[in-house]
Amino acid sequence: MNTTIRGGLCLCLVLVSRFLIAQEGEKAAPAPKPKTYGVDHLSYYRIAASEFTPLDTAHGSVYTDVGYTNFGVFQRYSSGGLGIFVASPHLPSGAVVSYFELDSCDEDPVNDVVATFFFCDNLGSGCGSDTVTSSSNGTSPCGFAAFNVPGTFQVDNYRNQLSVAIQTTSGTSSTRFAGVILGYTLQVSPAPQFSDFNDVPTTHPFFQFIEALYSSGITAGCGNGNYCPDAPLTRGQMAVFLSKALGLQWQ
Repeated sequence: MNTTIRGGLCLCLVLVSRFLIAQEGEKAAPAPKPKTYGVDHLSYYRIAASEFTPLDTAHGSVYTDVGYTNFGVFQRYSSGGLGIFVASPHLPSGAVVSYFELDSCDEDPVNDVVATFFFCDNLGSGCGSDTVTSSSNGTSPCGFAAFNVPGTFQVDNYRNQLSVAIQTTSGTSSTRFAGVILGYTLQVSPAPQFSDFNDVPTTHPFFQFIEALYSSGITAGCGNGNYCPDAPLTRGQMAVFLSKALGLQWQ
């Protein structure tokens, strides 16, 4: 083997080894994951098109529901004029809804896809609502429309119910939808008026959080009506706290 060929072969081996090392480095770097816990991060809840139910009208007629026919595309529309579809999101009590997104296709220059988020009482009435409208008018047919929900929509599954209604208005597949996304944050329950522990007055800086643990059944304190907020925590006690808080279980 002459010097030129040998030198070229060495250069190729060096380049290949560097490429493989770079590839290994890329594999080793973990991809960032969204946080779906805690009180500081927005979590997302999607309602897909298949979860929406066609709604009967007050006149007794049912709008014909037709799935979008392309294989592997899960979108819905009504073939009978105005179509109304309804679904109910299942969010945890205490969650505060702050984001509402409609994913849809609007290829009609006149008609739109309209999504409305309803926050109702336990009887499904007295509903407040916020609306998101997809209106591309054929210029950018498929995409999303979203906005930040004003006010405070705090989920209380005992006293309230949530619903989302979507209207497709063309009567053809030119106005169709894929679903909606609700963004929410979790929160710690508000502090009660009175303390449940002798050594944790309402003025204590950790009063709200200690009461939240107690009300959730995560801890009963250290005995004799006290919580012992300044006592050290063992690893065993920490295991009890975390297991109860996260609802850990085995199968």
